[in-house]
Amino acid sequence: MSRKLIELKKEMIACYGTRCWLSLLKENRLTGHHIIPLRDRGETIWENIALLSNDSHIFFNYIEKIAPNAAKELNGLFMELNRTYAPPTVDYEEEIKRVLKRVRW
Repeated sequence: MSRKLIELKKEMIACYGTRCWLSLLKENRLTGHHIIPLRDRGETIWENIALLSNDSHIFFNYIEKIAPNAAKELNGLFMELNRTYAPPTVDYEEEIKRVLKRVRW
């Protein structure tokens, strides 16, 4: 993980708390998920990072492969949360659950 991402992650945790944005559990080991991947010229900036637990990040990468539309919708929810500068709300949690229910395993 780059030094820039480590510092950005610390700032985001101070703002949003320590909950994983996908599983919505309190997680101590959060990673910085690039909403627009680096390979697609995504940047390591606040607006492009979502706080996911290590396991949720792996799970999200799996969702990208089996249900790309769901992954795109989840990334949209991550972007919306980033614009709030506030921890996830109950409404946000319900939206995440709604998208995950549609994913066919």
